[in-house]
Amino acid sequence: MKATNKFILICIVTVAMLCGHASAQNIAVKTNALMLGAGLPNVGLEIVTSDRTSLDLSAFGGYKPYGTDIKIAAVQPEFRYWLSGRAMAREWVGVTLLGVTYNMKIKNKTYNGDAIGFGLTVGYALPLTSRCNVEFSAGIGGYLFRQVQRNLNDNPADHIETGYDMTNASGFKILPSKLSVSFTYIFK
Repeated sequence: MKATNKFILICIVTVAMLCGHASAQNIAVKTNALMLGAGLPNVGLEIVTSDRTSLDLSAFGGYKPYGTDIKIAAVQPEFRYWLSGRAMAREWVGVTLLGVTYNMKIKNKTYNGDAIGFGLTVGYALPLTSRCNVEFSAGIGGYLFRQVQRNLNDNPADHIETGYDMTNASGFKILPSKLSVSFTYIFK
């Protein structure tokens, strides 16, 4: 099992365990409109863990959005500290993790790999009604990646060693960790 798949499984199990302790008024579902606009379906679940903290788990993925040759799947858990003293209202700061697996063709190159990292985020939740919010957030983070990278006219057999693709590119990058305008529905 790939490291990214293990990370995704651990995040799902953690959220499932927390859901068992949360009451209905402490749970919200959301979607990021910016990702939807980019052709990436996404869903998030936020669980209030105290008056000032919450745990958010978002997942997104896409298969050939807008006809591009991109396949991506990711999970992004985030711990939030609400500065207003009330979870899911007004400003917050957070620590986020990201696990992603991707396969894409850009111009004459293919990239097939995984990335994992962490970041810091800030955001603001604007209550529209007692059950609906619009949430704005942005963040930056550092990511470790490993991938098989090759030109389209390369012979794929040159990149295979004992049945597995060889990782020929890896490193660390500082990138945006989050940019969202999300619509949230709070269950009561």
